[in-house]
Amino acid sequence: MTVNFLTAGVNTLTITPAANTIYVLGSGSYTNAGQINSQGNCVALVGTGNVTHQTTAGGQTANILLNTRWNNIIDNVKFDTVYNGT
Repeated sequence: MTVNFLTAGVNTLTITPAANTIYVLGSGSYTNAGQINSQGNCVALVGTGNVTHQTTAGGQTANILLNTRWNNIIDNVKFDTVYNGT
């Protein structure tokens, strides 16, 4: 199991999180150019403090896709609507 610590404004949350990885997200906003689509099982997104994720891709029906994946954990992360730059 790998643990990646991310800092808002410095790091971005990858669009394709790796299997067997814990992402610890520091407080703040994370913006991606597309939908997060987990490529494997055992992925954790754990927010510390006030954590928000947004996507800049219009037309997305969801910010995250975990279809047919197992043992994924999302804790203390707010998924917001499409980011418009304001």
